[in-house]
Amino acid sequence: MKRLVVLAALLLLIPAAARAADAGLLTGHWEGSYVCGQGKMGLVLDLVGKPDGTISGTFAFAPAQGSGPLAAKGRYSLKGALRDSGLFSLDGDAWIDRPEGYEMVGLMGLAGFSGMRIDGFSGQIKAEGCEGYSVRRVE
Repeated sequence: MKRLVVLAALLLLIPAAARAADAGLLTGHWEGSYVCGQGKMGLVLDLVGKPDGTISGTFAFAPAQGSGPLAAKGRYSLKGALRDSGLFSLDGDAWIDRPEGYEMVGLMGLAGFSGMRIDGFSGQIKAEGCEGYSVRRVE
């Protein structure tokens, strides 16, 4: 969370015209990990950002090295939006493959600026007991 606050503060130093966010920059296949109560989990995001700033996609998770014994795999759809500041928020929408005892989590992050290619991003999982996530673009 501290990282997200620092990044948001830095945005104030960039002229508004230079920081117009483009939800399309988040379109793609992203792989990485996050940490929640079950330990470190593998994360796959498939996202589509639209010109109106809306974002939709899927959040897939699976046990990673260091996961706890109760870690499972699953997948659900996400939807959310990108603000002009580059901050985005995504929330779970509907389960596609729900393991018993799991709830959907949302995520927050900071996208790149207009005209830049994003190769990776990180942010915070929006759930009690969870830490951050980090993903890289996979083509």
